[in-house]
Amino acid sequence: MHGSFHIFLEHLINSAYQQQRTRLAQSGFYGKVHSFASSYIHFGGWDINYNGKGWTRLFIEKVGNIEFVSKAIYLNVNYTYCLAGLKTYPNLDFFDLINTISHELAHCLLGDFNLE
Repeated sequence: MHGSFHIFLEHLINSAYQQQRTRLAQSGFYGKVHSFASSYIHFGGWDINYNGKGWTRLFIEKVGNIEFVSKAIYLNVNYTYCLAGLKTYPNLDFFDLINTISHELAHCLLGDFNLE
């Protein structure tokens, strides 16, 4: 079972995602949203990651004969230490967390559109 901070973070990620997805879809700049692009991002959790601050997993799930694009965002476990006030290497802060979430959301958003 996930803790309440995990759930809060997942809702925060999805709120920002839905707002930007709607905005980008209305602009038409990136084309049309894939027919089977899911409209929800799963927060995969805190990951031990030595090479980056986070990563996104875009994958195809199959339900019967229908395939759809599913998304999950993982964040470096060092952010949990940073939020607890502990020193980390590399030194991360709250602004790094926001920038990393934004970066990973961009991967998810671009994965939703048929680029024309």
